[in-house]
Amino acid sequence: MKTIIVVGLGAMGASVAEGLRTPTSKIFGIDNDAATCKIAVTEHVVDEIIKMDNLLVRNADLIVLAGPIRMIQDQLQLLQTMKLSGETIVTDIGSTKSEIMESAKGLPNFIGGHPMVGTDKKGIRNRNKDMFVGKPFFVVGDSQKIKLLSNLLEPLHSDIQAITATDHDKLVTSISDLPHVAAFALVNAIDRELPNNQLGWQGSVAGGFIDTTRIAQSNPELWSQILLSNRDSVVDGIDQLMTTLQEYKLSLIENNDKKLTEHIAEAKRIRQKVGELHE
Repeated sequence: MKTIIVVGLGAMGASVAEGLRTPTSKIFGIDNDAATCKIAVTEHVVDEIIKMDNLLVRNADLIVLAGPIRMIQDQLQLLQTMKLSGETIVTDIGSTKSEIMESAKGLPNFIGGHPMVGTDKKGIRNRNKDMFVGKPFFVVGDSQKIKLLSNLLEPLHSDIQAITATDHDKLVTSISDLPHVAAFALVNAIDRELPNNQLGWQGSVAGGFIDTTRIAQSNPELWSQILLSNRDSVVDGIDQLMTTLQEYKLSLIENNDKKLTEHIAEAKRIRQKVGELHE
């Protein structure tokens, strides 16, 4: 019987916990919110709720840290004082890896993790144990320990992919962090252009706004931590976005239909290619 501890039972942590449940594993949850813990047990997300100082933590087969990045870093520091079993694998599902890998230096069996799925909703009620199926799950660390972790995560049916922390953070900046920044900034810009719901714009939006800004509903505290933990790479990405926007702006100022059409056509071509890969 495998002993698996999931620390943090929000939407993502609860999804992991429920997804890892098998007849040959026992899932223990750790969370500070009493209501969340009650739901986790009564709805069979976990088998039992325990505290971080429980002896089961020291001897677990797998510990998954599923809270916000700062909380993950604090928990990594705590785990380094707990004399974990040499067989215990520790991983996380944080969205950046360089800072987390640095915080985990004292844990020889730590493998950084990041499933490339998520939700703009929070809380255990918004869990989805099937969200990981077929999706990339990036892992950072020793190749032999990655094999052990991959076996433990097999019930999620994810596509486990090894990557370096540097490459991970660069990739995630482009395909996750920057789109979130763009969505946040777009909503802010529209609100500044039409303050206090001027012209009733909030009730007039259609598909373009809804599709482009869905992720602007994401958890503000969580995303502040994500962006700050990967800030250098995100700043570089914002610089590139601003350069690209300036190219669009210049085409408009110069009334350059040819150049503007080229920019839009290139974006369409790339987006269609991405869509084909995910059909």
